[in-house]
Amino acid sequence: MNINLNYNEKLADIISTKINAYTKKDKINYLKMKYGIEIFLINFSKMLLVFSISFFSKTFLQTSLMVITFWILRKSSFGLHSKKSFICTLISLFMFNAIPIIVKHFYINKYVIFFTVIVLSVFLIKYSPAETEGHPILNKDKLKKIIFIKCMVLTFIILIIPNNYYRILLACTLLCQVMGVLPITYKLLKRRYYYG
Repeated sequence: MNINLNYNEKLADIISTKINAYTKKDKINYLKMKYGIEIFLINFSKMLLVFSISFFSKTFLQTSLMVITFWILRKSSFGLHSKKSFICTLISLFMFNAIPIIVKHFYINKYVIFFTVIVLSVFLIKYSPAETEGHPILNKDKLKKIIFIKCMVLTFIILIIPNNYYRILLACTLLCQVMGVLPITYKLLKRRYYYG
């Protein structure tokens, strides 16, 4: 884990130094740029791993669907972030690689999924947007309306798609995001809780 973080840190430093040779940013702006590049590299390496595994496990399409849906939901509802990159990687591998493989072997009635999605949507709307200590959120009322619209659209999509496997995948994606905004999750992980 440390090797990966050191590698990303060193690469971010090299890229930032080369960019700064042209932009001539002051120390604070240079450090902000370096931090942004480092975060991008860490996230890029995680997604590269996730999509490589999905390619070899023949779940690339399903993983892509989950990643895009999760990103759309998280963009306005926010929620917990792991404090350690290694833990975040493990959670990502479970969510985006293990779940598509596991749920392939299950059948759940369409109306059970629909009811579950409605309940999960209520939780997401109620507890979002959820802040963390280092990430305060502005425009909470606007975000809450956006979350409501996203949940309604997702619920409608789950109701009309004919493929049960994809319905379950979308419901699992919603469940994963809901778990990231619930007060009980913050309490269990001993994190300070803020929500909209």
